[in-house]
Amino acid sequence: MATLKMHEWEGWQTFRKDRGTPPWIKVYRSLLSSSKWAALTDAEKGQLVSIWMVAADNNGEITADPRVIMKICQLDTIPSIQKFIDLRLMATTCQPDGNQVVTVSAEPHVNLTHQSRVEESRVEEKKTMGENPPVSVPSKENLFDIFWKEYPKKKKRGDAEKAWKAAKITPGFFPELLGAIKKQKQSPDWLKDGGQFIPYPATWLRAKGWADETEVDIGESKWM
Repeated sequence: MATLKMHEWEGWQTFRKDRGTPPWIKVYRSLLSSSKWAALTDAEKGQLVSIWMVAADNNGEITADPRVIMKICQLDTIPSIQKFIDLRLMATTCQPDGNQVVTVSAEPHVNLTHQSRVEESRVEEKKTMGENPPVSVPSKENLFDIFWKEYPKKKKRGDAEKAWKAAKITPGFFPELLGAIKKQKQSPDWLKDGGQFIPYPATWLRAKGWADETEVDIGESKWM
């Protein structure tokens, strides 16, 4: 029987097991600066939190059947389970069923201990020191939609789509572009007068605005 295990559940949900089912789950504010969280739609964010609440009944595990999850989580639509797995928000775990071969489609370090997680974070910090944080991209087709969602001035979408196609943004470069937006959203120029001087998205794309330098340190900043 296949189940879903929430990614690094032991590290985030620390309710004592000897006290029974926890009356709450933790939703950390750091999610707002998470590339995984940013890659989700509003509906998918609601689905994920609902799944977390139900999974808390069984130490972070829940059935892998999307239709069953839809019912027990009281969702209106079937949840985007595969997307959650692809973003490493959860993983499939399976028990042998006769001669059936089971594939586990998630990272092998889902159940990392706290110490190993700290060590991994230090290594990644060294790799990305002075660089924009990496952003997980679900698919090439969704790149513009994610850009449009994160860009603070949502004007003239049609013109922006034309500029996007002309710019030929690749999946490999997309994290840098999204990181530049995140950084510039905290800059004095973009914050001044309620964002009055933020360029139109098409203008920003044509001018290669991601290459502009700002004086803002985004190390601890959050998605707006």
